[in-house]
Amino acid sequence: MRIHSNIVKKRDFRKLHLASECRHKEKPIYSWELTSAIRRHDSPRFRKLLMRITGELGDVYGDKAYSSRKNVELAVERGGRPFLMPKNNASNRAKGHQAWKDMIKYIEEHPRAFKNSYHKRNNAESTNSAFKRKFGDILASRKWNMQKIETGIKVVIYNIRLLIRYRIRTEMELLD
Repeated sequence: MRIHSNIVKKRDFRKLHLASECRHKEKPIYSWELTSAIRRHDSPRFRKLLMRITGELGDVYGDKAYSSRKNVELAVERGGRPFLMPKNNASNRAKGHQAWKDMIKYIEEHPRAFKNSYHKRNNAESTNSAFKRKFGDILASRKWNMQKIETGIKVVIYNIRLLIRYRIRTEMELLD
């Protein structure tokens, strides 16, 4: 997301990290975090997103930016099954995280099944795309706190819109 800025000033970019549903037609956003794009390492954001979700997790998908032993371990602890694409230089050593070794072993033994499951990550990308299509990629607020509030309001509106769509669809099914 871009923030509003003067032409003279260099643009600041923000990253919106989302945790959303991947199984159902409606894909609500369960957790989100807005960060500065200057910061590196998306991996710690993944842990914050997962910790904000209540209940057990199902399959957990993420790209290479979120791939780490701690993230895989947390997903398993929360009842999820991790499908995080490992980085190219990742080793299969557990280093105290058995869940990582199990995931790497699954990738090595069942590469096609892993790729098919990992492909469901596109659902999260479609949530990002739908969010940006609906609200645009520019934040009008200039101050950091107001940018977070603006993003939070947009997420709530997005989820309410999905809820209304779901209710209409289920009521239409009941009438048939």
